[in-house]
Amino acid sequence: MKKFLLLIILTASLLFLTAQEAIQPLGEGTEENPYQISSWENLYWISVRDTSYDTKMECFYVQTTDISFPSEINTWDENQGWSSIGWGSLSESHSFTGSYDGQNHIISNLFINRPLEDMIGFFGCTNGAQISNLGLDNVEVTASYGPSGLVGEMDESTSVTNCFVKGNITGEAFVGGITGYNFASTISNSYFIGNITGIEALGGITGYNDAGDISNCYAAAIVSEGDLAGVLVGCNDAGTINNSFWDSEICTLDGIGDNSDGTINDTFGKTTQEMKTQTTYTEAGWDFITTWQINTEINNSYPSFIWESTSTTINDSTISMPTSAKLNNIYPNPFNPSTTISFELKNDEFVNLSIYNVKGQIIKTLNNSRLNSGNHSVTWNGTNENNNKSASGIYFIKLQTTNSIQIKKAVLVK
Repeated sequence: MKKFLLLIILTASLLFLTAQEAIQPLGEGTEENPYQISSWENLYWISVRDTSYDTKMECFYVQTTDISFPSEINTWDENQGWSSIGWGSLSESHSFTGSYDGQNHIISNLFINRPLEDMIGFFGCTNGAQISNLGLDNVEVTASYGPSGLVGEMDESTSVTNCFVKGNITGEAFVGGITGYNFASTISNSYFIGNITGIEALGGITGYNDAGDISNCYAAAIVSEGDLAGVLVGCNDAGTINNSFWDSEICTLDGIGDNSDGTINDTFGKTTQEMKTQTTYTEAGWDFITTWQINTEINNSYPSFIWESTSTTINDSTISMPTSAKLNNIYPNPFNPSTTISFELKNDEFVNLSIYNVKGQIIKTLNNSRLNSGNHSVTWNGTNENNNKSASGIYFIKLQTTNSIQIKKAVLVK
């Protein structure tokens, strides 16, 4: 019987060690040949605090596919879960200083339960790092000071752009969805949806914005009441917040808990319906041509990134996706006073055909209804929704169907 129990223990130990296998990704970690992250084992390799840890913190990484953490990770370190990439303390610093480009991919099921630790997230501490094009879905993070879904503490010119976090963040202070503490760093084109729970300095984007810059961000968050608590930002201390929004109906707190010598421009609380209306954002200059969309099947109609629908390839004049529709040539182009837009549908489906200016503001909707399969053509006479003549310049024709978005450029001349 004792031998049998010993065998079970040894087997379980071997399985546990195997489950924690770290696999070095392909690549060299340089800007020219970055490490290619294709699995959670690759992510674990980055996080392992071995003799090469500081070197790994300086490298370049690109994510090549969506990654889902298995539930077994929740049991690591006596049920504490994931160990953050990059960490620091009063006596030493091992911050992530490199570059991580998610390349429009998602990491899901991140679990961290470290209530006695500070500055915890997928990344713990960053310094001068660049993090972009990454989504974190179904996140559960608990720590003491500085818990977050993406970065616990952002220091010294770290840049986060085109990122999102969805989930629940819990801590004592400096609790935020994108980052717990933002010091002299930049967050742009990012959003948080979920719950923020704590005692002090709580916010959907960041708990504490210390001389940092936040722009074109939104939060649809339920934030617990506390000192320096806001739906968007807990405390804005000498920081700048531009063109950002929060849902003022799902949480009764103000968007900014406290503004201490900070600058706030064109940042407002909106009703839930307004938060789900595209013009709320395009009137503030948000890019709904190549970056943002409102898709009723994603985020319950809150804004999402176009790449959340499917992977995209972008060039100067078009976004193409695997599709049952095809946006053909626009002729004439350049044009005056009108041009014809032709497209093909393989199936009967709902089609939105709209015109946008270079600021991403909608100029005119040419079709917003279900169409039969086949060839179609629509003429745009260069007018806006009020049938007033549009100014000469560059415009974008956007064809959106159930599973595709395609864009072409047109030039109106006078």
